[in-house]
Formats: sequence, structure tokens, C-alpha cells
Amino acid sequence: MHSQGNFRRGRRALIVLFFIGASLAYGLGPNEGQNLKRVGYYVFIGKGDYKDEFGPKTPSFSLADWTKLIDYLKSRGATTFIPLMTGHRLPYPSRAFPDYVETDANTAQGVDPQLIIDHAKERRLEVILALTTTGHCNSYVQDHPEHGIVNEDGSPRNALCPNRTGAQGYPLGVLEEVLTRYRNYDGLLIHPPETRPECFCPECRTIYKQTTGTDYAAANPRDRRRFFIQSYFRFVNELLRRADRLAPLRVKLMFNCHWLDDDLDLFGVLPKDLAIFYWDYNLNDDYLQGRFQDNLRRYTRLGRPIWFMPSTIPRWWTPADAALEWGCRQVARQVEIARSHQIENVGFFVGAYLQPGSIELITSAMKSTAGSGRTRE
Repeated sequence: MHSQGNFRRGRRALIVLFFIGASLAYGLGPNEGQNLKRVGYYVFIGKGDYKDEFGPKTPSFSLADWTKLIDYLKSRGATTFIPLMTGHRLPYPSRAFPDYVETDANTAQGVDPQLIIDHAKERRLEVILALTTTGHCNSYVQDHPEHGIVNEDGSPRNALCPNRTGAQGYPLGVLEEVLTRYRNYDGLLIHPPETRPECFCPECRTIYKQTTGTDYAAANPRDRRRFFIQSYFRFVNELLRRADRLAPLRVKLMFNCHWLDDDLDLFGVLPKDLAIFYWDYNLNDDYLQGRFQDNLRRYTRLGRPIWFMPSTIPRWWTPADAALEWGCRQVARQVEIARSHQIENVGFFVGAYLQPGSIELITSAMKSTAGSGRTRE
């Protein structure tokens, strides 16, 4: 737990970084240089899926800090602001699930998220609310293991299984609360669970046996993965039906996860107006020229709008020890490669801690590579 003094120092340091970033700002936004339709920034209202031990510590944000952040992102070419409204705990004063509210949500101390949304709209930004659905909800699953994914050895995992009786109540309840409590937003982004794509709970075993005639534990890993995807997609369809009844949504998005990438034939059951947000943080040259482009080709063949998300945070890059300048240039290459595959929407991962130095370097590198053709096939 941070001391209050550390909170204040962190806030002052962040504000200083904002002003440094503004002083370095270029007149040309990255979306102009790349001819992108949308440039979004995915930002956590609270800790999101961070844990304190991951570092860096999430700073304390006042409403003034949030307005500076949004103004800064707008200056960097943002068209879209994507706040994460959920996570391991809820960064808003939930009435439906008061036991799972962040009590140390340093980025939302005493700040009404509606004011954050309203300021983004005042800056003429599209606002898409993000929800983590059945993953990144450790506090809830720890209290309700009967709703959680089960490992082969019977041990619990910190993600919800939508096949378990009652397990959909939490993510659907959060969806209903967020979409009815808040207003002035344009769309919804849902996040599949970042977990191993298999569950050995009694419900999954029974459903798998009934539908395939095969014992779940005896099935091969690929078949278990496809069953996991099909189970999650059934839940997605129910979630989106509920969302459509709750609010008019101009944009509906779903992140990919690595366990989806080899089974794109299953996506046909999802609503046609659901766009896919493909994220990939591997910056190695051989990967960029190989698997990365193969994934982009296959996702664009789905016939859906595709977004691409690189990370502005070096911690999540591959390789993890990448130098900042090299990594930022590689992120710019990722974006240029995505553009070469006719992807016109890009959203940068910012998370719970803005690093203006990375954004400035990425912005500069994007302008220098735009239209160069160096990264095209």
C-alpha cells in the first residue's frame, strides 16, 4: 500500500510528464500520418488486471489529472478513448457488487467515471467502455469458487466458467450496471479471459459428454480448446443480446486472445456487427514478418472490422528486455504492417500508468515510417 505522500509525489510527477509531453507535441497526429480511421487509447480507470507486485505502482488521479490525460491523448492524435470499467475489482461505486469495489483504486479516488466520460466527449472523442467479462475478476472468483474454472487436478483457477450454474450472474450484472449507470458513451469492448482454454468443472464434463459422446478428460487438447471457445461464444451472444436491450451501441468490439487465433472458423456464430480487436505485443523481427502477418491475414478474412492494438508499455513487449527506442520503433512497424493489411483502426494499450515517453517516441516513429513501404510484404 502506498503512503499518501507517495500518492502526491506520483501525481505531481505524472503531471510534470504531461507538460513535458505537451511541450514535445508535434502538429501532426499519428492518425493523419498513417491515414487511420481511428486511433484509440485503452486506459484503466482503476488497476484493471494489474497487481501491485507487477509495478509500476498505479498513481493517484484527480479529475484534473484525468482531464490532462484525455487532453494529452487528444493532442497525440486520439479519436477514441477506451476506459476499462472492470478488472480484478470494480473501479466504480457498484451497488450490485459492493464487496468487489476497489478500495485502493488510485486512478479513481473520489472521481465519478461519468465526469471522465463526459470530458472525453467534450473533446470530441469516441468513448468505448471496456469490460473484462469472465476473466480478470480474481476477487469475485476467490469468494465463489463454485463459479470458477477448474484445473485437471481439481484446483480452482481465477476465471469464471460460463457453463457453471450461476457463473454468468456476475459479468452480466456488471454489464447491466455499467450500461445503465453511465451514459454518453458510443460502444462496448469485451475482453475474453486470458487463461488456459480448458475447464474440467462438472458442468463442462457433462455438456461435453452429452454433445460429443466422448469423455472430456480423454479428449485431445485441440478439441477441448474448441469446446472452450464455443462455450465462451455462447456467453458472448447472450451478453451482446443483453447489451442491445440496455443501450444503443454504435460500436461493438471483442478482443482476441491467443487461444482464439487458430480456430477462426468458429467466429461465424458471433453477431456480424461485432468487430475484432487483435492485440499482439511480440516485436521480434522474425515474428513480425511471419506469424504476425499470418494472423493479420486470417483475421482480416473474417469479413469484420478489425482493430489492432500494440502496447506502449515496455514491460509487456517481447522481448521483455527491449530497449525503449528500439521497442517504440518496432511498435511503429507493427502499425505500418497492420496498415499494409488494410487495418484502419488502431488502439494503443496504456493500462493503469501512462508513459508519455513511449507515446512520444512511437508517434515520432510512426510519422517517419508512414508510407515508407519498408515494412510491407
